[in-house]
Amino acid sequence: SASPRTFRSRKTGGASVGTGGSYILSQRNKSHLLRVQSLWVPAACAVCNSVIVGWKSAYRCEACNIDCCKDCQLQVDLQMPCGSSEAAASVAASFHNKLTIQNIMNVMAPWDESMEKKGSIHESPLISKSTSVHPSDANGAAERNLRDMGGVGTLRVHISRAHVFDKTLHPETAPDDVFRENTVKRGDYYVRLTSNEPEPQSRRTRTIQNSGVPHFDSEELEFNVSNYGVEYRIDLVEAASDKPIGMAVLTTQGLLQQQRDAMVATDGFAVINPFQRPSCYAEKRRWRLELRTGIKNEDYFKSTKGRKEGAITGWVDVDLCLTEATDQLYSSSPLECPPRPRDGLDVERFQAHIARIGAILRDIKKAAETFSYVISWKNP
Repeated sequence: SASPRTFRSRKTGGASVGTGGSYILSQRNKSHLLRVQSLWVPAACAVCNSVIVGWKSAYRCEACNIDCCKDCQLQVDLQMPCGSSEAAASVAASFHNKLTIQNIMNVMAPWDESMEKKGSIHESPLISKSTSVHPSDANGAAERNLRDMGGVGTLRVHISRAHVFDKTLHPETAPDDVFRENTVKRGDYYVRLTSNEPEPQSRRTRTIQNSGVPHFDSEELEFNVSNYGVEYRIDLVEAASDKPIGMAVLTTQGLLQQQRDAMVATDGFAVINPFQRPSCYAEKRRWRLELRTGIKNEDYFKSTKGRKEGAITGWVDVDLCLTEATDQLYSSSPLECPPRPRDGLDVERFQAHIARIGAILRDIKKAAETFSYVISWKNP
């Protein structure tokens, strides 16, 4: 899959990145964003110094790249918080980091000119263009120029909590029954949000251990909405296997429609002034979303009426707000609205187009039958 898009410093929820591969972590006590890894080159646990090697044997922080064993997941947050000097020193001294291909080649076939690049190769061998920065490290850089970014707005997300069912529910279970279900399946879980863009944006929460109702209370996760066709998938991931056990899909158009409905319910209908930019929804709204297995990204422009996919594995509470860039789209020199990227014509999309044409033909036939019925009246 494509690697997450790189941006200048910004708030994120875990899989954020720095500019130009720079590795910038401030001295703050933050929880690590640990993800299970398979290591075929031995590494040392940052806490207990035990050797880690093998299939899904290690946990690595997506933000600072520190490694630890399964038993030290809690201790690494206490002794070496993400972004601390202790964590940075542990990463620099890691046995695994020193056994990089570049370092081995430098030993086997030294190159004199390589010393000129010592700062970029030897000092931090693990750092690359995809190095992550903790979500809170860019709190002071919230201001962005949407004209430069070429987006239509910003999506702000706060993951509150989730509920994981002990047994899955039937796909057609009524929502009231889903949210009344009180059985829980304990485990280690985190939530990841990913966009469906060609270069996906990805954010995640910290891992909550040994809980069936994990309370994440995440920091604000922020996404640049590049166009009105962007969709976002919410995955509840089991940390031990690093596999999603339930997911939900949100669409940009669906979020905007829900926010407009909420504004109408609160303020009532208003006459649109074509010479004034529309009001912008600025408050987060709580959503409780069913988590399902095997769900596919839901295209807002497709007909998905009556279709429900996958067994229900739980639900998640999220606070969302999609703020449109009205000051850029409706100014005296407006920004051109970015178009939705063209989709490939796969079998599923071809079937959707055929179904859409069939629905149009049925509507035309029904309108013709209604017209014939009306004009057939002798005394209407």
